[in-house]
Amino acid sequence: MKLRHLTATAATVASTALLLTGGAAHAAITPSDPYSSAVDTGRVNVTSPLLGTGSCALRAVSLRLTGTTLGASGVITSATASSCTGAAWLTGAGLGGTPIGFSITGDSPGSPMGTAAITSGQLVTGNAAGGSCLYTGSMTGRVAQPLGAASMTGTLPLFRRLSGFCDATVSITMSISTAATITW
Repeated sequence: MKLRHLTATAATVASTALLLTGGAAHAAITPSDPYSSAVDTGRVNVTSPLLGTGSCALRAVSLRLTGTTLGASGVITSATASSCTGAAWLTGAGLGGTPIGFSITGDSPGSPMGTAAITSGQLVTGNAAGGSCLYTGSMTGRVAQPLGAASMTGTLPLFRRLSGFCDATVSITMSISTAATITW
């Protein structure tokens, strides 16, 4: 009877310790947590249902990230679109300095896969018909760890026509490449 009680007590202590240490773990961001950079890069593809597709390189992506239990969260405060080609393109990110929410969340601690997401995205696009259009919404994508780049896609509704012709929605794929490496 004494051996059974000791075995049960040891198992309870071990499982409690596992729960306490497992719940407190954080993802790792290297080279530093929090991470901040104004020189990250990326690419954005804009698909207009009526006008076609365009693409721009992103440079000077200003990104701030802080580690969370299963990844990282933060904001993109600015990005410069350049070398744009095609019938639709990005002309601005954010409206009046409003940051764009960005997060990476692993499926579970140590799992190989996770989700990257842009939330509260406010993107201004231009198009071959002379339109300037503000679209808002979210984009998501599946990512693998260790993460140094993420690609997210979403169909964003028109929030405001700034000038000219605008589609009711556009499909946007945004890729961000960062000097940070994120694991969970």
